Amino acid sequence: MNTCTALKIKAQATIILLIGLVLGRPATGNVAEADNTQTFEAVCDLFQLAEGKLPDDVSLEDGATEIKKLQAINMSLAPKTWSGMFTKGAFEPQSWDEATTAGLKPDQKWKNNWAEWQAAVIDTNPANEPGKSIASSHFPKLTGQAAKLAQVCIATILGKARMHQKAIEDTKNSLKTLSNVDLMKKMNEAAYGVETGKGTFDASGPVATGNGVVAQCDTDGTVDTKQSLAYAMQCLCFDASQSTGTKACRKDRADTQGWDTAPRNLQTAFTEVRALCLPGGSKKVTAPAIRSAVNRIHSSIKMISDVGYLGAYVTTGCTATVANGFCVKYNTKIKTDSDKFGELTYVANMLHVADALEQREDGSKRAHSAMQAIKSEVETAWLISNETLALQDLTSAVKTAATTSSQAQTKKTKRNKKNVKILKNQLSAKTMETANGTELIKKVEITAN
Repeated sequence: MNTCTALKIKAQATIILLIGLVLGRPATGNVAEADNTQTFEAVCDLFQLAEGKLPDDVSLEDGATEIKKLQAINMSLAPKTWSGMFTKGAFEPQSWDEATTAGLKPDQKWKNNWAEWQAAVIDTNPANEPGKSIASSHFPKLTGQAAKLAQVCIATILGKARMHQKAIEDTKNSLKTLSNVDLMKKMNEAAYGVETGKGTFDASGPVATGNGVVAQCDTDGTVDTKQSLAYAMQCLCFDASQSTGTKACRKDRADTQGWDTAPRNLQTAFTEVRALCLPGGSKKVTAPAIRSAVNRIHSSIKMISDVGYLGAYVTTGCTATVANGFCVKYNTKIKTDSDKFGELTYVANMLHVADALEQREDGSKRAHSAMQAIKSEVETAWLISNETLALQDLTSAVKTAATTSSQAQTKKTKRNKKNVKILKNQLSAKTMETANGTELIKKVEITAN
């Protein structure tokens, strides 16, 4: 639960307690029919959620497939003298020891990463993916500096992708204890006070203590250190004697069970109380639904003589008689100066489930975002081959143009020098000695160079 949520709940609790101080007064008459209807409905609502259907466990992609693609691309750009150490024949794995025996001289430091690098080499096999995609890309066309540049870019991308993958792994680890198996235990304990099954509420034989007797209704509804919804439901509805038929929880339905029949067959007795809940089917468990149900119960608690009571109270105690009360007395958990409502088993457990569902949803969103980032990095990696190939082609074209220009200039120079020689031979010695002849020869020589 985050700080903001905790403050809100604390504020709500304070308001509820203040309202209870003003409105909470002992009833002036006996408990009447349907006095507990609304309170019982609130408890039933949370009970049905405790027995409801959780959303599916969060399933997160780990990004391993995408990371393998990047590792394979990176390995395809490595020098063959190095990458060739990891396999033999047609991409058959070769151990570090085998590479050593073969005289390839692998570094001792490579042992720890050997399996990972070897897998990357095998993944470059064009017979399978991602090797097939690599083979059809421009990566195999890269040579020299272009290949080195591409490898640097891919290594950077791989580093980013691994950071996103770690974020996913951290999220998965944070959700390990929030699986449906764990949450169902919390919910079951909220409903019945035990992590699995129904405990003594499913007992068809004698239950002369604990859940089978009314005494705990006067002491926080605590049975075996737990406060269950099932027991609270009995406190709200059971008569001390089933023959009285007060109908405290449902005016339209008589309860044929009571605290006098419960010890003999609690299974039958509780089944009767449970049937008083309005039909709800298999409720979909959500965080908002849980918080709403918990708040309804909290707001139903009345403060009387500095103690919180859930249900109809008249005087003396929650003894299941119309003169005293059909209720749960929170004599240690809820007082004017100390509201420990959140410590009640059924409250703490169900709020834990609500928090867990919110954390799962938030974690799923974060992991999905990280996974999308990894996929984006892979898409960028494939584009690297296009960019570096274009750079390689451009560099090659520039070199070719420079070479062609140089060759043309050399030919022109040779031709001009030849022309000078011919001109000298054609001019008479006398003409060569004249100013005009000398000037002409200089011009031709300059042009030749």
